Amino acid sequence: MNYVRTRLLLSAGLAGLLAQPAFAQEADATDTAEVAAENTIFVTAQFREASAQDTAISLDVVSADTLAEAGVTQLTDLNRVLPGLQVSQGGTALQIFIRGAGDFSTTSYNDAAVAQSFDGVFSARTQWVAGTFFDLERVEVLKGPQGTLYGRNATGGVMNIIPVKPQIGVTSGYVTGQVQNYDGILAEGALNVPLGDT
Repeated sequence: MNYVRTRLLLSAGLAGLLAQPAFAQEADATDTAEVAAENTIFVTAQFREASAQDTAISLDVVSADTLAEAGVTQLTDLNRVLPGLQVSQGGTALQIFIRGAGDFSTTSYNDAAVAQSFDGVFSARTQWVAGTFFDLERVEVLKGPQGTLYGRNATGGVMNIIPVKPQIGVTSGYVTGQVQNYDGILAEGALNVPLGDT
């Protein structure tokens, strides 16, 4: 009897502790807005800058930091960080498939099924974008047919490679180096130097 009474008292005490009202701290609206602005990813998938969440397209975006952390140094390395994308070397050209849609042919007689662009400039051949993997801001992959905005060569999707934009009035830059297996060495650097006011 005494054991049952002790258990009941303990249970009532725990229930009383758990039933205490929780007081939330009021968050400062400006702090919340600043955090949201810092975590927002902006894309240009629809030829205008918009938040990735507000863009009504199935897309994946990889930032420069993610590319560097994953050791992505060429287009074929994107297979490791972008789901649904397969890039392979086919002779001198690249074969790009998004969700299985692409083109096995790498000749100049065929149009690619996945459109590629570098800084908004369309590339008809994959050889052109293969050597542009340097000083990038982000890579956008639009999945599925994108013919409305990108034309007939986008039946499989679109890959947008966006380089870092030059900044007026700012002197900045970076240098990175990597030591790889099989005696591989990789060095990369970029410098932003203002030459005038425009």
